[in-house]
Amino acid sequence: MSIDATLSTIGDLIADLKETYELQAELVSTEIANQESVISGFKRYQCVSWPFCPSGGYSSDSEPGDLARFWHTIEENDHPDQGEAREQVEAAAEEYNTTETAQMDQQEELSTIPTDLGGFLQAWVAIDSSFANIYYPANTNEIPSSGETWLSTASGGYDSAVGTQRTAADTARSVTGDLISNSAAFLSKITDTMGSFTDLALQQEQLYVDALSSLAQDYTSIGGYISAAKELAQLMQDQRQLYYDRVSEQGQLLASAVESVIQTTLLESDLDGIGPGGAWPDPQNVATNKDNPAQPPQDEIITDATWFGRHIAYWDDMTSDMGELKASAEAAPVLPIKIIELPHFSAVQSTALNGLADSLTTAIGQGKDAAAKMSNGLTTTIRNYINNEIGAGAEADAFFNKHVTG
Repeated sequence: MSIDATLSTIGDLIADLKETYELQAELVSTEIANQESVISGFKRYQCVSWPFCPSGGYSSDSEPGDLARFWHTIEENDHPDQGEAREQVEAAAEEYNTTETAQMDQQEELSTIPTDLGGFLQAWVAIDSSFANIYYPANTNEIPSSGETWLSTASGGYDSAVGTQRTAADTARSVTGDLISNSAAFLSKITDTMGSFTDLALQQEQLYVDALSSLAQDYTSIGGYISAAKELAQLMQDQRQLYYDRVSEQGQLLASAVESVIQTTLLESDLDGIGPGGAWPDPQNVATNKDNPAQPPQDEIITDATWFGRHIAYWDDMTSDMGELKASAEAAPVLPIKIIELPHFSAVQSTALNGLADSLTTAIGQGKDAAAKMSNGLTTTIRNYINNEIGAGAEADAFFNKHVTG
């Protein structure tokens, strides 16, 4: 699945998670509101028609039968423990409300993933795609040109320089591509995390509804009801801790995956292999001062100049292309201090990814500069050659402008 598609899936999963939390809260709220009618149904029954009341009086939490009502005057009142029952249900509700607030706050923080991390990765996907379309030749024969290959002793140095540029470009491209492919794998970890949160929410929703339904239906005495309501409050606390544990667990998994899946340290090390000192190498032995002791005819000098002109134009185009790529890299979004708002995430992960992006941007800029130096070196070489063969001055200038830059 592409990064764009995975980010879209993550956005959908985060939205689904919000709906799951909202439905859970609605169901719990409804079940808690239903408890009032249950509590109101608990009564205290008392005989109030003495001397017809039984010896010692009559007081019961159970509704008297018809015979008792025939012989005695029974007064029905709200059970004196209704207040305590309401307090226990309210305590359970407050425990759940704390969990609900934590869940919704966490979901809101997770909703930034598609824009924060997504924006960073989408920019580098575009950079990777553009970089793939910039062709670095393996040798001078792969550069389209008219005329014959320049065969002076300078050509060997130039051919070697072309090879080093290809190697550097391949290294930078490989690291950029690995950043994208590894990040795609990391995004799949995020989808797993969203699924884990949703699964837990659905499990807890059923647990809450079952416990509240049991509270409403299974207790005929108010004492049993109050005990069950206390247990419900403890259940809410326990489930909130389970939620916190799940958040911490998933945060730890994703934070470690930045290194183990995206492999920022390894990619930085790979990029260090781009050239001596970890930098894109400058072209060597391209600018020379050569002449042809055989005193070549004019048409041969024109052939050499034309060949150089095509190669200079090629590296000028390369300079322009790499310049545009560098501008895109410099304009790419920077990750916030925390990539994802979960426990165990800190500036460490964002610093690693931003640092890798900076290193790639630097390498691309060095590649642009190296292409410009290649063009400048070739320009210097052919200009010296023309000066040596034709003579410096207006004639050489005209020849250069016509056959090299024209």
